[in-house]
Amino acid sequence: MGAARVRVASEHITFTARQQQVVTLLAAGLTDEEMAAALGVCARTARAHCDTLRWKLGVTRRAQIPFAFRELTGSDPLTVLNAQGELDRVGSGHEVHPRVTQRGIAASVSDPVVGLSTRETEVLCLLGEGLVNKEIATALSIALPTVKNHLATIYRKLGARNRFEAARIAGV
Repeated sequence: MGAARVRVASEHITFTARQQQVVTLLAAGLTDEEMAAALGVCARTARAHCDTLRWKLGVTRRAQIPFAFRELTGSDPLTVLNAQGELDRVGSGHEVHPRVTQRGIAASVSDPVVGLSTRETEVLCLLGEGLVNKEIATALSIALPTVKNHLATIYRKLGARNRFEAARIAGV
């Protein structure tokens, strides 16, 4: 895959270019099948990449991988490929999935949290910590469908397509 690696000095963890690509695709919200197609591998191999990243980053859920990567490396997973000059290509000759290149990250307001209710802001903060919906519901003592409704509203208000984009736009 190449020698491009991100080294985290404090933890002595390295990420191969392929692992960085997987983190980027996860941050863009791709499923295993979509990620496999983008990388030119089978879905089983894509899941194995996710398992390796979960182990390396010390997280238990796949959705936490981009958040843990950002916290550990200080790099935004959605721009890692940009820094390598490979945003338009992933793997060996396979195009990046459209969700990665058409993610519409730019927000129209300078402070995107403006316009969110207090509860939506609380949900967004917990989302930024990498919590999954069930954990957010438990932490806020609300029902799981309520969390999903709040997230849908947050995504709409921020112009985000997934959890990671919402947290990134809001800067949490």
